[in-house]
Amino acid sequence: MGWPELSLARVIDEGEAARIIAVPDPGAQPWEATSVLVEGLDLVIHHGAAAELSPTRARPILAKLRAGHAALVTVGPHLPGARLTLRGEVTTYRGIGRGAGRIRGVDLAVTARTKRGEQRGTVTVGQRRRLELV
Repeated sequence: MGWPELSLARVIDEGEAARIIAVPDPGAQPWEATSVLVEGLDLVIHHGAAAELSPTRARPILAKLRAGHAALVTVGPHLPGARLTLRGEVTTYRGIGRGAGRIRGVDLAVTARTKRGEQRGTVTVGQRRRLELV
């Protein structure tokens, strides 16, 4: 997994820690570890370097996904043949001023790509935009 920014504190507080498997160092072959996990779990999140996996290396993982019932979410790397690719970028922070304040809202520009096409939109988390007189 190798994802120190991922905080599992909420999961632990809710008493659901037994439902999480974290692999902090999957070794030299992280996709093989992911491949094994998709055979027995419902959801696997693979976090790695932003790179594209070759179609030859992706084939066994995609075959296991098709044969099972797991959902695989990749954060960073791109898996060719994925049914859905989501990309997001923070475009706006709200609630902060010049060196002061707290973040009260965030806008994310999101792109969803499937074999049928591409959709774009904005997702707002927290405080929504409002018109202000300046």
